[in-house]
Amino acid sequence: MVDRRSRRSQRLIKEAFYRLIVQKPLFRLTVAEITREADLERGTFYGHYHDVFDLYDQELAAHFDTLLALFKRYYLTAFDKYGFVPLFSSIINYLTTNRSFRP
Repeated sequence: MVDRRSRRSQRLIKEAFYRLIVQKPLFRLTVAEITREADLERGTFYGHYHDVFDLYDQELAAHFDTLLALFKRYYLTAFDKYGFVPLFSSIINYLTTNRSFRP
């Protein structure tokens, strides 16, 4: 079980990462920039991630897991009267909501 402070730190790191990733490419982001943006110490970052690419990989995996769950949830009902509309709607909604995530 992750404590509240740890969840808060991870949330701040991820929010900072998403703000910065729209401004510059992933390979140019640094831990220093992310922690400065998040107003956290570098040690806090390294307590959760190995480097910027580890953060990216974990976030990418979480997004894939969510998309897979949406697919599993709606695919079986895709053959009813609504067809693939619920599946595609849920995926498009998710991608629109999370559009700042890009390599």
